[in-house]
Amino acid sequence: MQATLLGKIFSISNLLISCIVSTSRSSFLNDTLQAFSAFLS
Repeated sequence: MQATLLGKIFSISNLLISCIVSTSRSSFLNDTLQAFSAFLS
């Protein structure tokens, strides 16, 4: 159950990151990835 939930979360996150990559500056992307990494750790 938890594994599939994590899978869905990562799928949604990848989709959001793809949108961010195509619409934002790399500096904003880096901040987002750092915040996301900090959230996961």
